[in-house]
Amino acid sequence: MSRLYLFSGEPTLRQRAIRRLIAELPEEPQITRLDAEETRPRDLLQALQTSPLFAERSIIWVKNIEKLSEPEPLTRRLAQPLPPLVTVIFEAEKLDKRGRFYKALARQGQVQDFPPVERRELPGLVKQMLAEQGVRLSPEGFRYLLEVVSPDLGRLEREIAKLALYSEGRSLSLAELEGLLFADKGGNVFQFIDALLERRPEALGRLQALLDGGEDPNKLFFLIVGQVRALLTVSSLAAAGLSAAEITTRTRQFSWLIRKRLQQVKKLSQQKLVNWLLLLQSEDARLKRGERDPAEALLVVALAMLLPAVR
Repeated sequence: MSRLYLFSGEPTLRQRAIRRLIAELPEEPQITRLDAEETRPRDLLQALQTSPLFAERSIIWVKNIEKLSEPEPLTRRLAQPLPPLVTVIFEAEKLDKRGRFYKALARQGQVQDFPPVERRELPGLVKQMLAEQGVRLSPEGFRYLLEVVSPDLGRLEREIAKLALYSEGRSLSLAELEGLLFADKGGNVFQFIDALLERRPEALGRLQALLDGGEDPNKLFFLIVGQVRALLTVSSLAAAGLSAAEITTRTRQFSWLIRKRLQQVKKLSQQKLVNWLLLLQSEDARLKRGERDPAEALLVVALAMLLPAVR
């Protein structure tokens, strides 16, 4: 079994791989954590020379190894055997595969690189995280979790851990999820966006609740921009004769999200979507010129989208 590892790439996936590696060791190790950005190269070399004093096995876990100021001495050290029962884990965002240090690591140990996760891979990863934490959701709850939590694996992992503490092994309802997932802020950002795009009057009340709850109006404004652009893309592709499956492949979005957007654009002409986008661009220009504050711009946009005669 190798005792030298490099984990690079997507942060949550590499952290999960490191935790699995440690869990598979036969004894609980003594772990020394170092940051290569803050640790002097000579201190790092000294740590690699030291056998554990109070445990049968030890791990030297070094993050940000790509930021080590002088990698050459460490490169030479990797050619020598590690002390008995010492495992070394290097962690990096990205490491130059052409460099001597990376090549030495690849020769002497095991290297795992985790590329960014594509949106279409998220459902499978989230199902795995839910199973690991013993969290049970209905199909509707699973879709809600994917929709309201940004495609950030770290945040998804934290939210699922929170759900595990709350659920204690029982199945969670959609209503419970809605209360748990954004309980610290306005909470129903995507419900507001849906109400606005579907031109339901409740959107104004939801908008005010979000602002009162401390949501950033700039964030809400640009969420609307992104959603309108996404609807216009789906509408254009559908008008060109593409099926839902073809649009899913072309846009690399979730199939259920494309189905939802196709339902939304049935009630919205392409011209209306273009008009909304032009309005958003106009309000953005006014924001940049200081002619409106973000909350005022949001209200103008919401009123125009809900009541087309208002300009």
